[in-house]
Amino acid sequence: MHWLSLLLRVCGPFREGNTRTVVMMMTFFVEQHGYFMDQELLAASAGYVRDSFVMASLDQFSEYEHLERILLDAVQSAPIHYDVETLCDSISPSSDRYSKYQREPYKPLPHYKRET
Repeated sequence: MHWLSLLLRVCGPFREGNTRTVVMMMTFFVEQHGYFMDQELLAASAGYVRDSFVMASLDQFSEYEHLERILLDAVQSAPIHYDVETLCDSISPSSDRYSKYQREPYKPLPHYKRET
């Protein structure tokens, strides 16, 4: 898990999209090794994923268990078949697998230019 937090620090120079970039790099890594990533779970739990990356990248105060927990659920040995209706609508799976990472619906906030 340490390499994931290092990846987040190295790939974190963007104003937006750092978590999405790392999730895509993780997906490529996982699929290169013959596994499959549950993108629906990660999308439905976007706030939890972002917070777990932050918690894993705090140097000597890092907490990896949050990131490990969701990755153990997201990495699968069999292909994941998505429901087209779920992908077209807002993601709201009802299974316990998804709900344990839910807090409130993630709503991105606009960025404002700060005066320097």
